[in-house]
Amino acid sequence: MSNIPNPNASPHLPVFVAGPGETDVFLIVVVLILITAVLLVGVFYFSLHALPERLAHGADKMKLQFVGILSLIAMFTHNNYFWIAALLIAAIELPDFLSPIKSLARSVKAQTILLKERAASDTESASTNSAASEN
Repeated sequence: MSNIPNPNASPHLPVFVAGPGETDVFLIVVVLILITAVLLVGVFYFSLHALPERLAHGADKMKLQFVGILSLIAMFTHNNYFWIAALLIAAIELPDFLSPIKSLARSVKAQTILLKERAASDTESASTNSAASEN
């Protein structure tokens, strides 16, 4: 091959045009930039999908598992509604409805035990009073 340029070519070639038999540096730089960009977009995508799980990490186990499942469903189905639901569940602190109900159940149980004891003592006293009055 000769290094004589084509007579129809421009006398001044841009820097990124490689000559015959030379390495195309511009192509290598573009490929490296493209690979880096794809990796960065992938890291951003996975870290964005892990955001609800990181928010719910300090919560109880059930909430963390629920948010994790919603995040996985959102990632594999590409349905953003699941991700938004997971983010809202992780971000909003739900009130504890179970503790007052358990406390109410304990109180009712204690009251029934007291009523049973009073009824038993009243029947014993009534039976002793009736036995004493018969004598």
